[in-house]
Amino acid sequence: MISPPIPPSLTGLGARPFSFYPAIGNIRHNQWIYRRASWSEILVVNCRTGEEIWVPRQFVGEISAVNDPVVILGLTRELEYRDGAVTPVERRVIEMPVAVGGNRGLAAVPPADRKRSRPAPVIGIRLESPRRRWLKWLGGALAFAILIYVLLANALRR
Repeated sequence: MISPPIPPSLTGLGARPFSFYPAIGNIRHNQWIYRRASWSEILVVNCRTGEEIWVPRQFVGEISAVNDPVVILGLTRELEYRDGAVTPVERRVIEMPVAVGGNRGLAAVPPADRKRSRPAPVIGIRLESPRRRWLKWLGGALAFAILIYVLLANALRR
């Protein structure tokens, strides 16, 4: 069984400023100072605003090896700051509007309201037509006949 990855040592950051990558959404300034950590979260302070936020450790990735121009702390998922908490970004699918005079069809009816009277039909799928298959057989037989002819011609010459 594979063991979970070892979390990075954040104590090495000390009082040096660092940036998250990707940056946490809904926060303008992306420069932070590490304050402390618990077993499940780390507390960071924004350098410009002084705002403290807790970032779950499950989203904290690796620390960059290069410190120039700033240390980068990678995030495993794209996060956003909302309602005083950091949460993963949730992308939602937006339905395109119907053109003027267009017909919505089944798309206008929610899936829960659609009634299925029978299962969808199963359609046999053929990758090639029967005519093409017949031509392949004919080509193969012709190639075989030519091979036999060449072998017999060589055998009778000797």
